[in-house]
Amino acid sequence: MEVVGTVASVLTLAALFKTCIKAFDVVQLYQNQDADFKKLLLRLNIEKCRLYVWGQSMHLASESSHSALQDCPFLDVVTGCLTEIADMFHDAGKIKNKYGCQEVDQTLVLRNHNQQQPRNIRIFAAAFGNFRIRESKQRKDDGSPLKEAVLKTKWVIQDREKFLLLIKEVQTLIDGLQDITKELSSAAKQQERISSRVVNIRDISTLNMVADVCEGRYPQIAYAASTRAESISVASSKRQRIANWQMKVESEESDGTSIAHLEDLSVTELKYQISRLLRDRLE
Repeated sequence: MEVVGTVASVLTLAALFKTCIKAFDVVQLYQNQDADFKKLLLRLNIEKCRLYVWGQSMHLASESSHSALQDCPFLDVVTGCLTEIADMFHDAGKIKNKYGCQEVDQTLVLRNHNQQQPRNIRIFAAAFGNFRIRESKQRKDDGSPLKEAVLKTKWVIQDREKFLLLIKEVQTLIDGLQDITKELSSAAKQQERISSRVVNIRDISTLNMVADVCEGRYPQIAYAASTRAESISVASSKRQRIANWQMKVESEESDGTSIAHLEDLSVTELKYQISRLLRDRLE
């Protein structure tokens, strides 16, 4: 599609970045699609997350009028990468034939908007403030024929292997953005920022899925997710053991070991009750 490319020169870089972030949302899932498709969508959202954090590092997602990219000698390459990402999601022919997606009836999308994205994706997006981008007063209305991408068409993943190509191509472009701006903010520093958001997630299934899809390519993010999932699981297990212990104590008191009853026991009987309780605690 030529529209995004032809208007790139009149868009501010921040507006082009916003277009890219919104473009990821054209991909949805059928409610009955299996776990593999959900992982594919999460992988795409990981890339959206990487682009979002990169944009934050360049001050493109805030109200600041100053961008770290103003002094970047490769500004035209940055613009080209962002334009290419936006074009990927706007080219209906590519999305359908090259990336293996199927167009969704827009009426159905609007009717089931809240159900289109799986719970894990919504939880992951919430950790990043749902990828919100603040508008500055300076670029509230830039007079551009394309103030932001109006994405009227929605797509669902139909072919796993073809859709992997889209993910890999997006990865390559974001890698390129990180590489040419590494003097401003390193990829490692951006992964660290992503990890700091991931540890705010409390849903174990989402954390496990993030760890699974990030393993290998993004080990720091995978480690943060798996460690967080394990800590929540351990804490939950401890809370359950404490609850079970409290129930057991209450049960024992009802069986004749209440304070009132202990006062009536002989010394020998009291010693026996104490030793039994200690033995039970140790077990």
